[in-house]
Amino acid sequence: MSDTGAPAANAGLQVNSGVSNATTSTHDVEVATPEPPKPARAAATPKPPVARKISAALQRAVQGAGEAWAVDSANALRVEGRQVTGGWPGTITEARQRVRTCALVLGSSMNSEDLEVLTRLAYETAKKVWLARSERVNDD
Repeated sequence: MSDTGAPAANAGLQVNSGVSNATTSTHDVEVATPEPPKPARAAATPKPPVARKISAALQRAVQGAGEAWAVDSANALRVEGRQVTGGWPGTITEARQRVRTCALVLGSSMNSEDLEVLTRLAYETAKKVWLARSERVNDD
């Protein structure tokens, strides 16, 4: 009841907006302002990769460079009196540099995707040649 004897308009009214765990007092009204809806995002359609043909000459050069890399690495170990054993010791960074050298010598241009494809080709070729030449060691 108010001072005038009439019931108060908001007497006993409790509002919980869900924003906090506290209940409001009988005289305070808490109203949460809802967030505006986010605009619907258009479904992103992935762009198909641009098909670029890497020249056969560059591919052959990169494969040759990978083979030579493995043979040269094995020969360097043998010269030091070490065995050619275990996994391929080359790195992707080394393969990438060899690919760049091949492209430079041939005067070929390539984008970053070509570089990565050819880097993988050089690395995998070298690894295959290395493993074919690697000596098996028994630890028995």
